[in-house]
Amino acid sequence: MSFSLQIVQALNKTWHQDHFNCCHCKKPISGQKFNVHDGRPYCENDYAQLFLKRCHGCNLPIRDVVVVALDKNWHRDHFVCIICDTKLANKGFFERENSPFCQHCYEQKFCPRCKECGLPVTDTTIMALGEKWHQNCFKCKVCSSVLFTNHRSIEN
Repeated sequence: MSFSLQIVQALNKTWHQDHFNCCHCKKPISGQKFNVHDGRPYCENDYAQLFLKRCHGCNLPIRDVVVVALDKNWHRDHFVCIICDTKLANKGFFERENSPFCQHCYEQKFCPRCKECGLPVTDTTIMALGEKWHQNCFKCKVCSSVLFTNHRSIEN
């Protein structure tokens, strides 16, 4: 068995160049980037496959910023609205059935529609005459005055 004459100093030890290998795949890592786990050297690929968190969107290791949302790990670019693919990292989002939605898609899909204007009702809902209304859309048919107050009795 022949050994190279070059030595590697890493992990507070001195190694023959031929012996400084990834402890998983056993390939040489001298002169390459490597990672350490529990005091043992790993090539970048094996370290990523064995120890990095995986993205819920693509199932690949996350090598940079991990976005944690809905109790899952995501690449920043893979945490998106499931309807329109809008990126949601560093933004507010809505959750339904453990899936992320942007505000627009959530409102379009899940919020009730106002009887008067047809738009999603996202704030206080007036329930009257068997329908749902925005506060400002619930008006008198004669004078168009807004009818909403904290206490109102409506007959017929």
